[in-house]
Amino acid sequence: MSSKIVVSAADDDYSYEDPPTAANNPKAKPNKYLILVLSLLLALLVVGIIVIITLYVVANNVGYAYALMIDAGSTSSKISILKWLDYPFRKNGWVEQVNYKVEEPGISAYSDSPPEAGEKLLPVLRNMLLENVPEEKRESTSLYLAATAGMRLLDINEPLKSDAILQNLRQQLPSAGATVHNVFSDIRIITGNTEGRYGWVAANYLDKKLGDPEGMPPKPANEMVGMLDLGGASTQIAFVPAGTGPAQHTMPINMFGQSYNLYSYSFLCYGKEANNRRYLAQLISKANTSTSNMPSKLKIVGEGNTSKCNAEVSRLFPKKECTQGTCSFNNVYQPAVRGKFFAFSGFVFVIDFLKFPTGGKNLTRSQVRAAVDAFCHKNWSEVNATTKPSTLKYVASYCFDGHYIENLLDGYGFKEDGSWRNIEFARKVINSFKDFSTFQRRTE
Repeated sequence: MSSKIVVSAADDDYSYEDPPTAANNPKAKPNKYLILVLSLLLALLVVGIIVIITLYVVANNVGYAYALMIDAGSTSSKISILKWLDYPFRKNGWVEQVNYKVEEPGISAYSDSPPEAGEKLLPVLRNMLLENVPEEKRESTSLYLAATAGMRLLDINEPLKSDAILQNLRQQLPSAGATVHNVFSDIRIITGNTEGRYGWVAANYLDKKLGDPEGMPPKPANEMVGMLDLGGASTQIAFVPAGTGPAQHTMPINMFGQSYNLYSYSFLCYGKEANNRRYLAQLISKANTSTSNMPSKLKIVGEGNTSKCNAEVSRLFPKKECTQGTCSFNNVYQPAVRGKFFAFSGFVFVIDFLKFPTGGKNLTRSQVRAAVDAFCHKNWSEVNATTKPSTLKYVASYCFDGHYIENLLDGYGFKEDGSWRNIEFARKVINSFKDFSTFQRRTE
């Protein structure tokens, strides 16, 4: 260390001054806070690199998870095996259908022999697991059963019988080889409005409105499609209304980071089978006969009078005063329909049968009505000669079905040819993912 000599010009005195040290020069002190910050940044960088590497490895080695879904309807149970890439920390997954099978009849048909409901389903479920799910994934496969309008009706009319069916299913289905996380929440009767919401999710999923696996974001509310479903015992409508209105039958739904204010309503006893029985009862009640000579069996003979048939079907939708602002039918509040709709299940079969040049797209009310009238005018012998025996029992109801669909859509607000063009009668929803949306991925 060197010293500096200081000379005083006034008295020629000499003095010595040592150079500043770290102890007496603040500028020479190391900055402890700077070192601490740099150390933290370095640690965060290391952690970040580790996380990125881990996520890269996970993303490139992620496997599939599986679910076994049962859509237990009034006339059949639709069973699907679904799979999706099991990325961690995601609440929504892009689902792929592996297999699909329909089992008849519906579980409500076993009201007098509840154990048979599970006994009929179990071998089908086991076979589907064995044939479609890798052995190491079977035990972790989630099983869900959502019972719809057939069981809702049974629960209203004979609740003890519906409870007995559910109790037996909850005891039997876990032995199929998949996992039932909670027998009460995963094997249950769902409400009609919930069924409508599930159908809306499925329709928008298939139409890529909820984005796609490549990263396309979900569409805004005004671009979402509506949903029309027609089952054996009930019918549902669900869509995102324009603007704001009464909160009746409307609730927010969150999907893939977006929130939609969804209207959904279900009409119990307005399904195809249920209303066909109401229609026949209506005709019988008008017949000029007495109970004293009523036979034990009753034969219904069609006349091929299509205009009379349509008039009788329209009576199933009574014109009640709307006290809710805007209504569909039966004084039930419904906002005005808007945009594109998918119509599936019972809406599709008669449309497919009539073989329109454009399939189920871009059809008008007038066009469908003309085709239904032409079919209803045919002699049964002609229909019988040109129809496969295996489908004859379904075709026998298509005259009624055609008129019923027209009147139902009119009730929903599709009154003019232009509004009908917004409906796509979509078989692909039936054969693909209608029951996909009953799946709710668990993250617990």
